[in-house]
Amino acid sequence: MKRLFTALLLLTGVFCGAQSQALPPEAAATRFAESLKLVPSAYEPALTSVRLPLPLPPASLRLRPLASQRSADLQRAFEDTPAVFGYSCSDLERILLPGTEDDALSLRARLLALPGVFGLSDERWQLTFAGQGTFARLNYSSGVIALSTCEATRTPARATWFVGSTAPSVGLVLTRPMADTAGRLRWCTAAGTERPMRLFTGSALDLRLSLDGRLLAVAGWDAAPAVKVIDAQTGQVLQRLPLGRGVHITAFSGDGRTLLVQDAAGVYTRFDLASGQALFHWSSGSRPAARLQGGGADLFSEASGFTSPIKVIDARTGKTTLTVYSIGVADHLLTSSGEWLVTFSTRGVLEAFRTTGNAPGFSQKGAFSISLGSAASAQLLPSPHPDEVLALISSSAPDGGTAMQVLRWKVGDKTLTPEAQLTVKKGTLLALGADGLTFSSVPACSSP
Repeated sequence: MKRLFTALLLLTGVFCGAQSQALPPEAAATRFAESLKLVPSAYEPALTSVRLPLPLPPASLRLRPLASQRSADLQRAFEDTPAVFGYSCSDLERILLPGTEDDALSLRARLLALPGVFGLSDERWQLTFAGQGTFARLNYSSGVIALSTCEATRTPARATWFVGSTAPSVGLVLTRPMADTAGRLRWCTAAGTERPMRLFTGSALDLRLSLDGRLLAVAGWDAAPAVKVIDAQTGQVLQRLPLGRGVHITAFSGDGRTLLVQDAAGVYTRFDLASGQALFHWSSGSRPAARLQGGGADLFSEASGFTSPIKVIDARTGKTTLTVYSIGVADHLLTSSGEWLVTFSTRGVLEAFRTTGNAPGFSQKGAFSISLGSAASAQLLPSPHPDEVLALISSSAPDGGTAMQVLRWKVGDKTLTPEAQLTVKKGTLLALGADGLTFSSVPACSSP
């Protein structure tokens, strides 16, 4: 406890000085409340937090009474967000503090350094964390730092599960490994049995499967954020890759030798998987990536949303080698060689863009294109052959399952090669054989 209070006493130094000009706490809080246009009955000066033994700067104020207030922000802070991580809240508290972006980042670091505290999620200006029976959210906006805390009970069974990869992967029977926001992981081995595993004490937030199906990369939180790389057959943790900020998204390189990680601040770090060493890092300077995929040894495609451009980045330098408009693009994929970016348009056309040797600016037209005909939608999958892609076309089957047709396109060819046509019935999953081309419908994974 002495260690905890020592750490917390250091916290007050973040905000001391220019903010209140040595005004008494009540006067400083009144001035801050007036700047926020709060009426006196809506707040009280706050010298400490109820849930955290946290000394606060003189201008801090506590909103009251929270139990009688209803707003979308309070619902997110005390109901929706805790539920995502399996928590339920009582004894609510919302504290507002004046401060800068740097103040918020400094407070974030000190909160995570407290004994027993572990992170749950990290966004650019928002941190969710828990520990010692408390669930909390810290966020910053326009000169105001908000700290929301509650007494919390965690029920891991209520945590949110998410699928890490929807694409079939070579050699795996079950192609949909899953993780949850309580830090648990489950996936299927080649023998068809489910393997459960607790990987993080805090949460798991991103999950990626290597192209060859051998490795799983899971990003999450213990006391600090990290990515853990595990052997998909044995469950052995091969590497723990530490990060300074929470992980936003990850992607394996096309050759499976490196992992690219984008953190909550938009900084990319490229890790060597054999040694666990960071090879290079750079700031993206753009919105967080919504999609990230590797091709070849060094290239990655990045897309930040439906209207943002698709970029190909050389991870050795952080430089963009290709930029393509995303409007009208339903799906895109780097070939396994990394030489081509293939897009699938809403008009049913595959188009291939060379990823290197391009002039600055947007590439208006690909080097090659081909139509899928009447196909209204398709999912692009990597082919084991360097300059090919697979188009997976799905439609409803009469028996309630899904009818699937797989077409292979070698970039530059004027025809498509049919590879498979099958029906995936309810209760079964699509599997991809070790040759990377043989598809089959297999029973869902069984528990051990």
